[in-house]
Amino acid sequence: MDCWVHISHRLIPTEPWRPGTQFTYSHRKSAVRLALLLFSLLTLSTTAFGQGITTGIISGTVVDPSGAAIPAAHVVATDVAKGAQFTNDSQKGGAFSLHAMPVGRYRIVVTASGFTSLTVENIDVTSGSTTDLGSLKLAITAATLIEVNAAAAALLQTTDSQVTTTLDAQQISHLPFNNGFDTASELIPGVVSAHADSFSNSNGDEFSVNGQSSRFNNFELDGQSNNDNTIGGPQVFFGNQDALAELQVITNDYSAQYGRNAGAIVNYITRSGTNPFHGSGFDFYQGQFLSSFTNQGKSPVFDFCTPNEDPSTTGCNEPKLPRLIENCYGGTLGGPILKNRLWAFGSTYWDPIRTGDISWRPEGGVATNRGAGVGVEIRD
Repeated sequence: MDCWVHISHRLIPTEPWRPGTQFTYSHRKSAVRLALLLFSLLTLSTTAFGQGITTGIISGTVVDPSGAAIPAAHVVATDVAKGAQFTNDSQKGGAFSLHAMPVGRYRIVVTASGFTSLTVENIDVTSGSTTDLGSLKLAITAATLIEVNAAAAALLQTTDSQVTTTLDAQQISHLPFNNGFDTASELIPGVVSAHADSFSNSNGDEFSVNGQSSRFNNFELDGQSNNDNTIGGPQVFFGNQDALAELQVITNDYSAQYGRNAGAIVNYITRSGTNPFHGSGFDFYQGQFLSSFTNQGKSPVFDFCTPNEDPSTTGCNEPKLPRLIENCYGGTLGGPILKNRLWAFGSTYWDPIRTGDISWRPEGGVATNRGAGVGVEIRD
């Protein structure tokens, strides 16, 4: 169970309560609403895994050394980061299936009477897909522990027919998306830019999937609809790469739980808290700090003022160099509220942009910044 909070841009606080202030009906009403909200977070978030497309499935078959099915084998899946456990027993045919598994990495332990226990490590669960472990073979002895590493992904997904590409948290943070994660879709076969003259104007990055209009794409945030119903495209733009657990793009043969659109399905899955406290911080700078005047932008041949020329007396044009400074910064923080049971995660993202120009002083050939917030003098 996770409590997730994302803060973007600016929060505007209301007027605080002061001693002596009368607690009116409106205050009581607000307090009741707050209490109901907190109660919902704590009691209903366990069922939130079944809403939207935010979970996956782990399946497999438990067999003995001869390949015969082992019924009633006990399967325990443990989230490595959180310690949360999910259990199931194999059926008569030896098959087991763990549904509604939150995205993450798991360890599975299989036990059965008269057989050795089997541990399978590094099982990655992605949203909206099934991780099939195949046949898990138990040996007939009680003195040996067998460990299997499942880190290698299957070359061919045989559990469903949908064409899915999933980018994990490391890929999202390392690829140069400039916090525009929709552009990741254009790295996938069958996806191309719609371009400006395609008569399919939409928010965000305009891309076409398998020849469909860019308005036919379905955007989701933690499995919930994130579509601008007026012109298409995402309604909310997510900017913090450290708050994303994975980015899933489905381009063909969608499963029954999706529907709605004929193009791609772009699903953002946010991160969650873990048993250890963890956090991150970042600051991405983009600007024109090293930009300089071109010859055409300051030469007297093009009617620009010389270093010692006063534009008010000669009528020359004062050379101006545009300046832009953008600092994208933010961070994340997550950790346990009740270890192995309840976790919290929050993130924030800010994107201030400052603009201005550098213009020449009439004397000395000195240029100074105006409006960009950088106190630096530039001499020619």
